[in-house]
This record gives sequence, C-alpha cells and structure tokens, in this order.
Amino acid sequence: MMQARGYALILVLFFLSACTTVPTTPTEGDLVATAEVLAAERKFGQALAMLADVTLAHPQYGRIAAKRRQIAQSAVAFETDVVGQAQTLVSTGDWAAAGQVYVAALATYPQSDALQSAYAAFKTQRDKRVTSLERNLVLREGEWLAHDLPLREELVRAAEPERAEEQLIPAKRKRADELAAQLHVVGLEAMNEKDFDLAERSLNAANQLQPSAEVQRALTSLNRMQTQLKEQARADRMRQQAYIDEKRKAVLSRRVEERKQRSQAIIKEYNDAYKRGDLLEARRLTEELSLLESYHPDLPKMQQQVQDGLDAHVKQGLERGRELYAQGRIEDALKVWRPLLRYDPENVELKDNIARAQRVLDKLQQLSEDLPAKPAK
Repeated sequence: MMQARGYALILVLFFLSACTTVPTTPTEGDLVATAEVLAAERKFGQALAMLADVTLAHPQYGRIAAKRRQIAQSAVAFETDVVGQAQTLVSTGDWAAAGQVYVAALATYPQSDALQSAYAAFKTQRDKRVTSLERNLVLREGEWLAHDLPLREELVRAAEPERAEEQLIPAKRKRADELAAQLHVVGLEAMNEKDFDLAERSLNAANQLQPSAEVQRALTSLNRMQTQLKEQARADRMRQQAYIDEKRKAVLSRRVEERKQRSQAIIKEYNDAYKRGDLLEARRLTEELSLLESYHPDLPKMQQQVQDGLDAHVKQGLERGRELYAQGRIEDALKVWRPLLRYDPENVELKDNIARAQRVLDKLQQLSEDLPAKPAK
C-alpha cells in the first residue's frame, strides 16, 4: 500500500512539473511590452517574430505594427553599428576583437542576414590576411637563410676545425630544404592568384635554398606569364591610345564641320547687314570670322569692303558736321560727329572737331551766365 502511494505521488509531481514547462503566450496587454524587453536585450529576431504573427483582426494591430517598424529600425541600426565597430577594429589590426564583436552580436540576433553576411566576409578577409602573413614569414625566413647558409658554410671551410658553426650546418641545411619546398608551393599559389611579385620572390628564394627541376620549370612558366602579361598590357595601351586618337579625330572633325557651317552663316549674315547699311554689325561679323577662320578666302574682301563703307560714312559725317558748325549750329554739329566715334574711335580729326565744338559751347554757356538779367517791366 505504501509503495502504491509512493508511485501515485511521483505521477502527481511529474504532471505538475510538465504543466510548469508549457510556454505561455503573452496576452494582448503585455505583447508589446515583451517585444520591447526582447529588443532591449538585442534579441530583435525574437521580438520581430512575435509581433509578425499579429493579424489585421487584432484589436491592437495599429499599435503593434508601429512597434514592429520601430524595432525593425533599431535592428538595422544595431547591424550598422556592429559592422562599423568590427571594421574599425580590423583597420587597427585587432582581428580577434572584431571577431568577438560579430560573435556577440549573432548570439543575440542570429536571424540577421546582414550580420551573417558581414561575418562571413570578415572571416574570408581574415583568412586571406593570415595566409598573407604566413607566406611573408616563410619568404623572409627563406630569403634570410639563403644568404646566411652559404656564409656559414664558407666560414666552416675557412676556420679551424671543430668550430661551433659546423654543428649548426646540418640543421640549417634541413631547414633550408623545408623552406624551399614551402616556398615552391607559395610561388605556385601566387602564380595562380596573379601575384607575380610574390611568386618571383618565393621561387627565386626556393631556387637559392634548394635548386630543383620543378622550381626551374616554375620560374620559366612565371617568366612566360610575365612576358605575356606585359605584351597584353602593351596591346591594351595601344588599343586605348587608338581609341583616344579616334575620338580626338572625331571631335576635331566635328569642330571643323561646325566652324565651316558657322563661317557660311557669318558670310550670309554679313551680306544681309551690309545690304541694309548696318556697317557696325558687318564689321563685328568680319571680326568673328577672323577669329573662327583667319585664312578664309572671302575674309580680306569683306574686311576691305566694310572698311571702305565705314570710311565713307565717317567722311560724309565729318563734312556734314563742318557745314553745321560753319552755320553756327554747334549742337547740331556735335549730334552728327559724336555718333561717328562708334565707326572710327581713333579718328584724330573727328576727336579734335568734337573737342573744339564742346569748348565753344562751354564758352557760350559761360558768357550767357555772366550777362546781367534784363529788368522786369
């Protein structure tokens, strides 16, 4: 009987414990609050998943949707901040700390595709850097040993027997063989990666440490690849230069055609201006044609034609002004002479006539001011 009661008690406790482990669903009142707590703990994935299950029929859908957008924005800001911190640490060479930043962020927000992608890119970059450092260490040791070993061997041959260096030669020779094999592999990998500088240094160091037919073949292949690369670069430069020359010719040809068309337009505009007696416009057009095409065959004739017209116009104006001046019509003479300066601004006779007439007008003005006023009747 006691044993049966014991079994019954165990079953009751089992069912009670099972009931306590059933997860509870947040009620409508605490759904947003629970999501806020998860977001504060950087568990954005869980918070967004919880709010994403809410349908349009939910009475608090508007408030929950607004909270979901807010948390999504916080998640994006968190991703940006994490990537920025990691990149800053990488720039200072602290790769371990940068990796820890990604690991910690993904521990709370593993659903982030952006963080997963950034972490994968970081690991690729880190592996590439580690490989580069390891290669450089092997290369530096190999280049140093390639110079050090021959000197030590010569020292042993030249010095007294039983020198300490003699005991080091076998170990250094063994290490030289190991480095030669490693540098051979590094050189081949660098060739595949098109890093010809590293390949050349690695294979040359391997050849110095332990000459072999395999290394010689690799060096020959490297030289052939470098020659092909130089020829390809030269061909690319020639094609680029040919393209530039062709474009330049096209531009020059287009400009020549544009100048030709403009020259034809100028000649037509000049003829129209000359026919209607607009000598100033005709002169401007000859100046434009001179700048555009100074060797145009029609330009000298046009220049002479317009100059003759200007000279005749100025001569006629001078004569008319002298007639008015002789009649005492000083102001009328000035009205004729002054506009002529636009046609011939360097005409000395015209400038003198204008100055003389202006002095006469000034003197007459002064005399009229000095006369006494007539008494009023």
